[in-house]
Parts: sequence; structure tokens; C-alpha cells
Amino acid sequence: MVSLPHISGYMTVLGSFLFLSQAYADDHIGGDYLQFAPSISLGSEYRTNLYLQEGLLETSTGDSIGQPLTSGTAILINPDLKLKYKNGGIKTVLGLNYRAKKYISSDQVDLSGLDRFRDAQVLSEVELLPIKQFGLSVQNTFLSSGRETSADDTGSAYIQSLNNNTQAGLVFRPGSALEFSGGASYTMVDVTDAQSAKDGPVDTLNNKQALGWYTNIQWKFFPRTSIFAEVAGETFDWQYNLVFNESTCSQNLAGDCELVSVIPNGSTTRAQAGISGRFSDRLLLKLALNYGMASYDTESISEGVALGQTLTTALESAKISLEGLQGLGVSSALTYMFSDTHSILLAYDKDFMDVYFTNFSVYNQFRLEHSVNIMNRVTWKSNFRYRVDSFEGIVTRDDTRISVNSSLRFRLMKQIDFTLGGGWSQLASTPEFFDIEYDDLRVHGGLVVGY
Repeated sequence: MVSLPHISGYMTVLGSFLFLSQAYADDHIGGDYLQFAPSISLGSEYRTNLYLQEGLLETSTGDSIGQPLTSGTAILINPDLKLKYKNGGIKTVLGLNYRAKKYISSDQVDLSGLDRFRDAQVLSEVELLPIKQFGLSVQNTFLSSGRETSADDTGSAYIQSLNNNTQAGLVFRPGSALEFSGGASYTMVDVTDAQSAKDGPVDTLNNKQALGWYTNIQWKFFPRTSIFAEVAGETFDWQYNLVFNESTCSQNLAGDCELVSVIPNGSTTRAQAGISGRFSDRLLLKLALNYGMASYDTESISEGVALGQTLTTALESAKISLEGLQGLGVSSALTYMFSDTHSILLAYDKDFMDVYFTNFSVYNQFRLEHSVNIMNRVTWKSNFRYRVDSFEGIVTRDDTRISVNSSLRFRLMKQIDFTLGGGWSQLASTPEFFDIEYDDLRVHGGLVVGY
């Protein structure tokens, strides 16, 4: 059983990992011991707001400020491989996913800065002695992703994020229904800025190194139903506790240097207990209560640095810790199966995460998902997400994200599908007043070949 996630991106990855480990029963190549499912998709996507900008705004004097929205079309390539090997002594699960994106430029608009060839995901787990009383489990999750920003057209328009989490521990099974596990974890997060030129230097916005531990228990009392409890903790260090407006600024505020952000080192502790499983032929439920604490070491900021009143003021904001009722959370998901081919899901989550530009964020997220398959030929999936992130520390603001997506998948023949879909997303920030930062519409389609 996987321990509590330490970052929100890791939570998403773990959800995908669990999906990978369950995907082989329906469609794969191989026998009882070795199974693998390769696939590749080729398509295109049109978006109305490539740089996620606010657009032109009219002032009270009738003038326009801001930048016009940039739209464009990209070619998408997405190979994917899922592999599973299992015998009496070892169980191995591996998932590989790569995404490439090439935008179509014109003489009027150069979109090469939006080309993306570094999005990848690697999910792996090795379990020794999976059916014995004592076992050993090693898991690793790697994710490389980019987020658009309003960079120069000739450079890279992405903030690059690398996330890697490794866990290794012992598994103890005193009986067929009860399982204990525990071990250690290591997490690395590296965030680099967009480049103003293709051959220009890449600035590291921040880098996080974290060592942690985890322990959990799971009791399966009905088929496909279990009660679980988990506790995990980590201690982390950020490379840059002080972030300046210029990369050349270091130990003082000489010249035009300004202090932009303060990120202290610290530690987190999380606990979760709940129930998950199928409670009837049509009803699936997961319900868990979470509690977490995060403490931050302001001495890691001021050590060896003398910035006078500027630093003193910043330290007051950096002293904020997560405690009390603020650390109370929930993880819930309710799925109702109208039939084997028709389902709806309602989910609500409240938790916190450490972030690279301030202390932490407490988020509330609601999801609604619908899926229906018609005569094993057409699959229609739709989802709605509403999420609010409340950031605390030297940067204090609320981000509200809304997204709606829908897609159709047509089975043309065995192992060949055609997909068509679209979506809308919006980000609004509230530092002092409600401010829409961007809206983005997208339409996509393509072929999927494989399993």
C-alpha cells in the first residue's frame, strides 16, 4: 500500500499508478506471468489562449492595456506502455508515458517557444515475496511537466517541473486479510524558469530535497472492501530560501536587488484513516479523514544573511505554520454504477501541500465525472472540476480554478479508436479583489492505436 503523498502532483501520479496496476485484465498482450499493453496516439489540438494571458483590457479612459490572446494549433504524439510481471517470488509493475507537442507557426506568429518535448511519466513498483508473510516493496514515481507562462516568443514559454519520489519498505502479512507496511521515502522537486531565448541560460526557480518515513495498515473485511490507516512525515530543504528579482543577487540588497519571496525549510506530518470499497453492486465509496501539520524553520532563512528591516518583515510572514483545524481534511469519492457501462462519480478533497514560492497551500477540490459506453462502440466521458488553493506565507492569495472537459471515443476496429473532444478552463486570483487571470478553450481529436 502506498503511503501518504507529499505533494499534489504526486497525488495525481499515484492515482494514475493505481489505474495502471488494474488495467491489464481487459486488454493486453501476454499470459498469466507477463502482460504488457502498448499504445500510441496521434492527433491535434486547437487552443484559444496559448500563453494563458488575461488579454486586452479597457481602462476607464478608453485605452487598452495588456496583450492580445494568442491562439494556435499543435500536433500531438503520445506513446504509452504498461507492463506487469508476476510470479510467486516477485511482482513488477511499470508504466511509461511520453507526450510531444509541436505547434504550427506562421510568418506572422512564431509559436516555436510553445513546442514541448520533455513531458514524461515513469511509474514503477517492485514487490519481493508478494504472497509471503514478509515482503519488500520499492516504488518510484517520476514526472516531468511544463506550465505555460507569458515568455518571449523566441524562447521557451514553460516553467519546467521535475518531480521524483522513491519509497522502500517492508511488508508484513499476519493473515490473508491484514497487512502492515512501513519504510522510508525520498522526494526531489526541481522547478526551472522559462527561457527568454532558445540558447539562453536556464534559471532554477527552486529545488527541494526531502527525506521521510511512512507506515500503514490495511484490513480487508469484505471482498473489494477495506479499512485503512496511514501516517507519514518528511523533513525538507529548499535550495533558495530567499528569492530575489535578479539571479545575480545573493546575500544583500545592493543595487536594484529586491526580495521577492521567502521559502523556509520545514517538516510535515500527515495521518489518514478511512474505508474504501464496493458496498453494493452499484455503489462504490471511499471516505477518509485526514489531519496534517506543517512547521517552518525561519532560522534557515536568516542564517548568514543580513538584510535589515526587509528581512525582519519577511520573517514575520514566513513564521506561519499549518496547525489546528486548518490541518483537518477529507478525501471522499462516491461512484454510482447505473450499469456496467454507465457510471457517475462525485468527489471532494481537502488537504494541504508544500509549494516552491511560499510556505504552503490548503486546497478544496470538487469533482464530477460521468462515463457511458454505447454498444461497446462509443464511449462518452465528461468531467467538471472546481478547486480553490489558499496560499499562506510571504505570498498570500486564493486561486480559483474551474475546468470542464468532454470527449467521445469511437471504436473503428480492434485496437484502433478515433477521439474527439474539447474543454474550457479558467483561473481567477483574489489577492484583494476577484480578478480573472485567463480563460482557455480547446478542441482536440486524433487516432489511438494499441491496447
